[in-house]
Amino acid sequence: TTATPTPTPAPAVASVTAAKPPSIVGAQLVHWDPATSAAVLYAPNFWKPLDGLAALRTEVDHQQGGNTSGYLPRDDPLVMPADRRGEHRQVPRDQAYYGVCYRAADRSVDQSVGRLADQSGTDRLEEDRGNRHGGGGGGGDDVSDAGRLWWASYRYNPDHTQQPTPSAPPAIIRGISAKIAAASGQVCNHAVCNRYCDGRDSIGAHGDKALDLADDSYIVSVSFGAARVMTFEPKYSAPALDGRGGVVQADDVKSARRAFVAALSSDTEWREIAAAKAAAAPMSEAKAAAVARERERGALLRASDPVVAAAAAKAKSTREAWRAAKTAARWHLTLEPGSALFFNMAFNDRCTHAIHAVPIAGSKPIRGGTENNDEGLDEGDDDDDDKETQTDDEETKGPVGSAVHDSGSGGYVVGERIGVTLRRCHTVFDPVRQAGVEGRSRAWRKGIWRPLRDMGGAHEAEASWREG
Repeated sequence: TTATPTPTPAPAVASVTAAKPPSIVGAQLVHWDPATSAAVLYAPNFWKPLDGLAALRTEVDHQQGGNTSGYLPRDDPLVMPADRRGEHRQVPRDQAYYGVCYRAADRSVDQSVGRLADQSGTDRLEEDRGNRHGGGGGGGDDVSDAGRLWWASYRYNPDHTQQPTPSAPPAIIRGISAKIAAASGQVCNHAVCNRYCDGRDSIGAHGDKALDLADDSYIVSVSFGAARVMTFEPKYSAPALDGRGGVVQADDVKSARRAFVAALSSDTEWREIAAAKAAAAPMSEAKAAAVARERERGALLRASDPVVAAAAAKAKSTREAWRAAKTAARWHLTLEPGSALFFNMAFNDRCTHAIHAVPIAGSKPIRGGTENNDEGLDEGDDDDDDKETQTDDEETKGPVGSAVHDSGSGGYVVGERIGVTLRRCHTVFDPVRQAGVEGRSRAWRKGIWRPLRDMGGAHEAEASWREG
């Protein structure tokens, strides 16, 4: 039986009228903050665990019994985009994407976007793609003269345009979505199957991107296979541990680090090194050399300049205070096979979540040691290297084959877990236009997405997600 965790204390906010706690058929409320309406609900017996796992293995892994897996290769560019430093990193899990396919209510929507496109005929390729995916939830009818197809959009990283084209959902995904609709009233239109093969597969602390998600909607995670632990942490603030009733803010860490960088910037040589680092190409020898010089110069300044030394000490102590407060406010929930977890956008805005491994009794460690989570204080990385201060919902992903990030599993062998995450998106995208984005202007890129309200026949297109 899963114990109900103690709700994370909320930061001080202005007094508001307490809302009524939400309810979902078959689910228990495990976290509720009346000041913000942040809520988490857990349904331990949502789906028959063995039946669901067998169906996912048949319908996703083998594409309805065929020889082609629905999971994308881990090195597919669409699931491992470049980060802000130009690095490509594999995601430590297998992913399969499903979504509703829509058509614009007015052909002028397609035409207005099409005027921005080139004349290479790329848009006509969408007809083939729509047929290959069986209409993507729109019924599988002939789309040869129906205009362009638009798919429910969920961008894991809004800074990068690319995202995989969803497929039409198999029966198990339609069934899960229909049961969510019956229990909560929410009709999902996007789903991702995440397969964690063993204890080396995980997902670090992150928050789902709100850009494409409907306001007041639920993010739903349905679990099959081995049990895993989901860990929740506050994203922006947590109660201080000094006993004075104060609050530690993530922004305090950023402010202290900026003050540290400002102190370093008073040194002419350090400014020159920082400029060379900024001008160097990502992953280049010049970049690596500049980073090495920057660290060497920073260490010298910390040892010789009392102002820099004081700022460095303040940055370190502030970061340690935030890390300690955030860790103390952390709570966990075991995702049992067949269970469903619902959390709303108010909760997603305030807390991160991560999925870690659960040791199997009597299993042996598969790797020694633990991952080092101390990034140190690299002087020039105020904007993009200090993960402890990130509050922009960016996922922290460990490399494939590494120890499970902060899992508490001790590197123990764990079984396969397949988690299905379902969302309600209010944005749609054109994957064919997305494929031609290279070298295009920002105005041209905007034509990749449209609001869902521009689509016609949405109720009919979502029928299989609503009814199974």
